[in-house]
Amino acid sequence: MRRIVTCMLLKGAGAVFTRGLSLGFVALVSGSRVTYHRTFKSARPDVFDWPDSYRASFSGTRFQGIERRTHAFGRSLAQYPPTVVPDLVSWFERMRTIDDVEVQLPRQIASPLSAYRGHSPRQNHVLAFVRAARGDLTAAREILYTTQPNAQNGSCPREVALMNTKRLD
Repeated sequence: MRRIVTCMLLKGAGAVFTRGLSLGFVALVSGSRVTYHRTFKSARPDVFDWPDSYRASFSGTRFQGIERRTHAFGRSLAQYPPTVVPDLVSWFERMRTIDDVEVQLPRQIASPLSAYRGHSPRQNHVLAFVRAARGDLTAAREILYTTQPNAQNGSCPREVALMNTKRLD
């Protein structure tokens, strides 16, 4: 598991830090091609989250982000990290093991936040690969078939990758 912190630019004139974990055994499918992100250079968040204030903004409340307009950037950037860094550290402390990831993913899947559903790979697919890596291929296939019914024909690249996932020890 690789820890990732990114600065995500938002619509308008803002930015926000996100945090995530890159799981090298999760397959990414583009058309019929399967790729993995097993190096630091190719790492991308499979399990991710935002600062609490940004997550709350999906419900209509205002959040404190980084102001990108020239006249406000320096002040905004100086004020932002002290409010977010403790939250980042706390999240990574809660996400230390694959067990922690396996507990977090169903929460994100059940979340009413549409932003989790817009992520690729989808959290359901990440959970399927986590279960496969834990050795529970039956549960992994069930999760995959629930979200991708056409995978049951045996020729779906994601299903093939799922079945070839190496078990974590």
